[in-house]
Formats: sequence, structure tokens, C-alpha cells
Amino acid sequence: MAAKKGGNSFVMDASYAAQLAISPLDATNADLKAIQIPKALPSSAQDAATFIFLSNSKDTTTYKLYIEDYLAAYPDSINGYILKAEMQTAHKEYDKAEQSYKQALELKNANKDEVHFSWAKALYNLNLDPSYKVYGQWTMEQALVQAQSASAVKDMPIYKKVQADCLYALKRYAEAKEIYISLTKTNLRNPDLFLYAAQCQQMEDGNNLNAIITLQDSALSCYPKPYPEAAPILLMRGNNYAKAGKPRQAIADLIIYEGLYSGILTAEFYYQREQLAMQCRMYPTALNDIDKAIRLNPAEPIFRAELAAICY
Repeated sequence: MAAKKGGNSFVMDASYAAQLAISPLDATNADLKAIQIPKALPSSAQDAATFIFLSNSKDTTTYKLYIEDYLAAYPDSINGYILKAEMQTAHKEYDKAEQSYKQALELKNANKDEVHFSWAKALYNLNLDPSYKVYGQWTMEQALVQAQSASAVKDMPIYKKVQADCLYALKRYAEAKEIYISLTKTNLRNPDLFLYAAQCQQMEDGNNLNAIITLQDSALSCYPKPYPEAAPILLMRGNNYAKAGKPRQAIADLIIYEGLYSGILTAEFYYQREQLAMQCRMYPTALNDIDKAIRLNPAEPIFRAELAAICY
């Protein structure tokens, strides 16, 4: 168009219209979110599902419209039914969510493992919530069944992880530990798996401290040194060394933990380490630790009694 007679003319490029198409990442666009009306979904089924997932809209009416539009456009896609079931579960519409999951499982050529996996996660998270009132068969046992069904369709480590989580919640610690340890040999290997296994061992037989410490050793081995992220593991292992009657190893872990910890440690921490140092006759270390404990809590008479004992 011409700005004025004899002035410059401007033409809109035909490609501009194509650039107006919605993409999955537009779901996180703050400017588009500010426009309080539903947006058109991307043109492909996968992009549309990603857009809905990323939108995570608090406006439940808009989110529901997206899912309805998706199901109308792609009635044979399981993604729409899974998104619908997850939304209904969040709204405590468990009867409707169960129907949506069943509809997804009835679809031809559906990746039924994904349906079972979504259902398993929904059941697991619900049953961890103390305020949840069990609906029908929506129990932790059913969460395990759904996770096992997902694995039966496709053997994926992430499905086994949910099985182990369910088994732990059901207090079947030996079975859960076995799965957690098996997952350390897959692409899911991480320190948490060893710690979950250690916790299972603790619940199954807390007196077997050597087994627990071995699993905590494996968790630590997943970190390169120095390992600030591993500070909580060092504290746990140090406490277990103390229980196992290995004070020198316990002190070594607690010294490293002190160096990695970014906050202010408690008087009780230094008192515990002082007690371990006394067992090893490491008197200068014990004296230093009890001094720190007294500075942090000068009103505690036990700490001053310990100071007197060390000096004696």
C-alpha cells in the first residue's frame, strides 16, 4: 500500500501468512497467553499434543476446549484420551478418567503401553496423597498392575521404575530393591536408584549396615569428585558407619560433608562428631568440635561436661 501519493509503497510478503501458524512452543509464549481466548492447534497430531501439554493452562475451560478440539481432529490418537484422562484425574473425576483410559485401550494400533503407563502414574500419585479417598479399584495395587501391563507391551526401564516405586509403597521391599538394582544396569542409571535400593534394604533389614553402606558407596561412585551434590549421601553413610562401629570412616565422611555443606551446621552435628573422635582418641579433633558445639549452643550443659572430660 502507498503511505501517501508519491511516497513509498509497502507490500506484505505471501510467506508472512505461513509464519502466523501456531507451533508447539507457542504454548509458552507470554504474549499469546495474555490473549484470553483459545488458540488454534498446530496442524499435526504430534505438534498439537505437544502444544496442549506445554500449555498446562490454569484456565481449565480453555484446556478442556483444546482437548476436545484435538479429539475431534484426531479421534484415533491415544494422546487425546490420555490428556483427557489426566485432566479428569486432576479434577477428581475418576469415573470419567477411567472411561477415557479404557477408550484409549480400545483404539486400534494404539501404543497401549503409554496408556497403561499414564494410568499407573496417575494411580501411584493419587495413592501417595494422604487426602485421597480411594475410588473403586484405583488403588496402589492397581497402579502396580498398570505398570506391569505397560512392561508386558514394551519392556522399558521407566515402566520398571514405576513398578519398583509401587512395590516400595506396598512395603514389598525385597522386590522393589531387586528392580532398583536391575535398573542401575540400564540407561536410567543414577545415584537415586542406589539410594532407593539402600532404603529398601534399610526397611527390609536395617541391621545389615554393610549392605546399606555398599549401596551408598555405589551411589557416591556415580558422582565425580569433588561432589557437592553428594553431600546428603555422605551424611547418611557417615551415620551408618557410626552405627556399624566404624568411627574413623564416619568421621572422614562427616569432615567431607562439612566442607560441602553450604549452610550452618548444628551444635548436635559437632557433638556427634566429637563423640566419634573420642572413640578414636582423636582428642584435638574432639576438642575442636565441642568448642564449635558450645559456640552454637552455649546454654547446653552436656557440651561443657564433654569439654571438661576432654581436658581431663
